[in-house]
Amino acid sequence: MQLSSSNILMYYCFYTKPMIGIKISKKALPLAVSRNSLRRCLIEKFRSIEFKSEHYAILLSISNKIQAEKKDINDILLREWTSLLNQLHLL
Repeated sequence: MQLSSSNILMYYCFYTKPMIGIKISKKALPLAVSRNSLRRCLIEKFRSIEFKSEHYAILLSISNKIQAEKKDINDILLREWTSLLNQLHLL
């Protein structure tokens, strides 16, 4: 199953425990520092979720070039990630 926003494509399925995988292309975020920082933020947000009965294995794919200033990219993507989690009824 999948959900998507303008910059994030999320694949998910039910699983025995919560898991997350993140794929951020170099084309989307050229600087490794930015990619790693974003990856850490997304993982931290995922860990803060308290799963009740349903567990998901989630793969996030960010491959489109994001047209924004470097300092705004994390905020934009975290908002989209939160929106996708709301669509899954996890927040």
